[in-house]
Amino acid sequence: MFERLSDRSWAVVARARREAIRRGDPLVHSGHLLLGVFGDYGPGGAEVLLRLGITARSVRRRPLKVAGNSGSRPGDLAGFSVRAEEVFTGALEYADLTRFSLVEGP
Repeated sequence: MFERLSDRSWAVVARARREAIRRGDPLVHSGHLLLGVFGDYGPGGAEVLLRLGITARSVRRRPLKVAGNSGSRPGDLAGFSVRAEEVFTGALEYADLTRFSLVEGP
């Protein structure tokens, strides 16, 4: 699955992992992935989230395990919650539908 991530997407995942470690969370949750997107300074994901009224500060204030993350049970991907895995699966499905070979960054 991860072999299809672009360099920019890998950077988002790396920031998400660092955010999970910083918060003391044992798993990367979908909220950590959102925070990883906010660390991307190019056009794209963070800009879209901000237009929707979602800020890094608002994500950080919420307990990530409660914010729609299907509990803290690990999924099949080591170190990722079930919900975070669903994010990756959805991104890969979208890439397939749009005939992209890689999952591009935000």
